[in-house]
Amino acid sequence: MKNNEKEYYIDVDSAIKEHNKLNPNDILNRSILAKELGITYQSMLNYQFGRIPNIIETLDKISNRTGVPIDNLIKTK
Repeated sequence: MKNNEKEYYIDVDSAIKEHNKLNPNDILNRSILAKELGITYQSMLNYQFGRIPNIIETLDKISNRTGVPIDNLIKTK
């Protein structure tokens, strides 16, 4: 990685903590979330700790280059 490039990761633990705080009757943990997302627990950890490249860095680069907000780049099929 070049010195001026940022490292990205997905802060899963904070998201789960916030969800559980706001939804005490719908408690999540990493295992439940991974299953609901259709990924393995190991994949969840890899994304969270930045061990594998993720789409966030690419989205950030496209957004910075084009001036289009990331929210506008993400679409569903």
